[in-house]
Amino acid sequence: VRFKSNVSGHVFNVDLPKGVYKITVTTGDDQSTTIRAEGLSQLFFLTGNNAVDSFTIPVTDGQLNIYAGSGVGEKFSISAIEIEKAGEGTVGKPTIWLAGDETVSKRYNIPEDDGSRRGWGEYLSAYVDMNTYDIRHISAGGITAKAVKDSFLPTAEFYGKKGDILILAVGLNDYAKQNKENPDSLDPTEYKQNMTEIIRRAKAKGMTVYLVKQSGELHDASRYPVLTEKWFSAAIDEIAVAEKVAVIDLFRPWLEFCMEQTVRVADKYYC
Repeated sequence: VRFKSNVSGHVFNVDLPKGVYKITVTTGDDQSTTIRAEGLSQLFFLTGNNAVDSFTIPVTDGQLNIYAGSGVGEKFSISAIEIEKAGEGTVGKPTIWLAGDETVSKRYNIPEDDGSRRGWGEYLSAYVDMNTYDIRHISAGGITAKAVKDSFLPTAEFYGKKGDILILAVGLNDYAKQNKENPDSLDPTEYKQNMTEIIRRAKAKGMTVYLVKQSGELHDASRYPVLTEKWFSAAIDEIAVAEKVAVIDLFRPWLEFCMEQTVRVADKYYC
């Protein structure tokens, strides 16, 4: 089905009894497609032809409303929709929401053995009891804290509930943008404001929030003196203290791995 994002009511509707459903979508011949359902973005930037991904949501009004789109006036398509009932009632399992950039997000239409970099969030399901939790990606390469707040968080905020977890791994692009525009005066103020708003909105829904200190660039492992932090690490610590949330430090174990295994080995994890 071909959709045009600026056409009112251009939506595919499926009548469904009230319940929780797993929706698996295969896109059509589009380079990048965001899947929307029930008026909210559900899958972000599925890349390449026939990309496949799933999301689980409650359907409360007797009908699933779904369409494809990423920009006003552009055409996007869905090749297949698979609908599987995942639970009774209108409340799903506790959900782990992954809000992050390219270090977290999924890659589509890339063979496992092609050597390309992949986000760690793609593999989290192997380490989580999926009978207990759902995992939802609200991540995409290149995004900043502001983009999470404005465009990605509303989905988690709408469905979020007590028992959910928000893992917030963003900051690399905020830092890089500032460093490019004004390398002599890096100011984390805007980053801290956006992160604080995200945390407070998530906590208002009963969600537990974790901040992530992200891994560094490959050449960081060869720098001397040895780095102790990267990106807006100090700002993350300040936010965590102020908002009473925990921090997951991926930078330190990443650096130790690179130094112990040698940069040559670590290079296999980078493009």
